[in-house]
Amino acid sequence: MGIGERIGQIAKMKKISLKELSRQIDIPYTTLYHMVSRDSKVDFDTVCKVANALGVRVPDLYPEGMQAEPILNWMESKGIPIVVGPGEAYWNSVKEYKERQEKSAQQKDDRETKLLEYFRKLNNTGQDVALERVQELTQLNKYQLQSVDSGSTEK
Repeated sequence: MGIGERIGQIAKMKKISLKELSRQIDIPYTTLYHMVSRDSKVDFDTVCKVANALGVRVPDLYPEGMQAEPILNWMESKGIPIVVGPGEAYWNSVKEYKERQEKSAQQKDDRETKLLEYFRKLNNTGQDVALERVQELTQLNKYQLQSVDSGSTEK
């Protein structure tokens, strides 16, 4: 299913005829009809108008499987409001996941900064011992990261 077919599907679900939708977004009915019936590509300005008229968010018009995060990031960077509609919980979860990832990365940076700060307070002998101890810790399963697809998680 492409975006044209998805527009038709949502309009039907919302009980908005293509004629009414074409009036609301100010494009000829035949243009909208061909977008939907031929499942044509739709320019982004039209997608935004359609989303607004149907009371959905822009990403809701894209077929399933399209990566949500890049769309959401692009919309936020352009100040495009994300209209409440179907899939709201999904988009909120994407945003929350992104925020958790950023927080986790910040915490990791903070830990590394603190470790380096402590390391720099040591003399050469202390630094050598610290390196040996860190190396020992990396050999213990309890402290190793477990690889998971694209990242790592603690055991």
